[in-house]
Amino acid sequence: MARFDEDDELHTGGLREYLLAGAVEFRWILSHPIRPSNSGQRVPNEHGEPHRYPLNASIWEMLSGAVDQLAAGGAYRFERGDLPDDHFARVMGGGNDTLELGGDDVLRLVV
Repeated sequence: MARFDEDDELHTGGLREYLLAGAVEFRWILSHPIRPSNSGQRVPNEHGEPHRYPLNASIWEMLSGAVDQLAAGGAYRFERGDLPDDHFARVMGGGNDTLELGGDDVLRLVV
């Protein structure tokens, strides 16, 4: 794993929160219940939350790994194109380059 030049390396305050918010939103969008009741209304579960059908629950579980990893402060790999538009590293390479936000919140290029 290569690091950015020392001048470019950044302890990225706020990047973890940005990526976490995006992962939470993506998980919710993909696993949101899509089968309404006969009346067209969403069917709540016993807790009053939207009922998750088996496929939705599987997607939720699959996408929870990224959310849990970011929330726990662990290392997280993602593509450069997932960086915020104004992040310095967004234009430093290809959009599909793999980056890692380490547990120390330092962004590194994975080679």
